[in-house]
Amino acid sequence: MDFRKLLSLSSADTVVLATALTFDPSIVEIFIALSSGACLLVIPKAVRAIPDLFIDVTCVRNKATVLQVKF
Repeated sequence: MDFRKLLSLSSADTVVLATALTFDPSIVEIFIALSSGACLLVIPKAVRAIPDLFIDVTCVRNKATVLQVKF
């Protein structure tokens, strides 16, 4: 709920799910999308492996508004 408020998420947003489901932060991506009515864009591992394709799918084609990045 705090992240949803902090990010001012609404049903107009698109949240990217690029984190592996075995990694805890994926739960945050799923539930902030579900609790705000936002679209959840699930990115396959094959797409995540190709940076140019990842950018194209998330930013160009789907206009993602929320992307969690792990360094």
